[in-house]
Amino acid sequence: MSILTQKTTKTSKNYQFSTLIGGIFIIFTVLCIAACSKSSVSEPDQMLAFAKKNNINYTKDPSGLWYEIINPGTGTKPRATSTVSAAYIGTFMNEKIFDSTSKPIDFGLNGVIQGWTIGLQLIAPGGEIKLIIPSSLGYGPSDYRSIPGGSPLYFNVKLAAIKTY
Repeated sequence: MSILTQKTTKTSKNYQFSTLIGGIFIIFTVLCIAACSKSSVSEPDQMLAFAKKNNINYTKDPSGLWYEIINPGTGTKPRATSTVSAAYIGTFMNEKIFDSTSKPIDFGLNGVIQGWTIGLQLIAPGGEIKLIIPSSLGYGPSDYRSIPGGSPLYFNVKLAAIKTY
């Protein structure tokens, strides 16, 4: 075998090996991207698991909101345009708290996420409600502050008052 033939054979084998390794790398990369781009648990399954784990006997609203009224409160219920005073704890489905208040704060129901607007109209002052909110009634597919896009959320809300000005 001549020196030229040996070099060509060696180069050909190196090329074949490099092509094989490159192909494996590409397949591995595509599989990793596919696996990482979708959640292994659907949003309704996350919500159901959370409700079961926390003994929430929820009712499904036609909007997609899941709720449990702990205390209906007394008096008039707020409207979607009402300003209310409420205290709350908000968590992800893994029970990590992302927001809470120690005292009631005032806000307009037309200026909060849809899940709150819908849910708080179900109770009167003095009432308490548990809300499991799908992302479509929360912050949607986009990240919002510390809340990743597509996140279903849980809130325990105590409605203190409906504000009149």
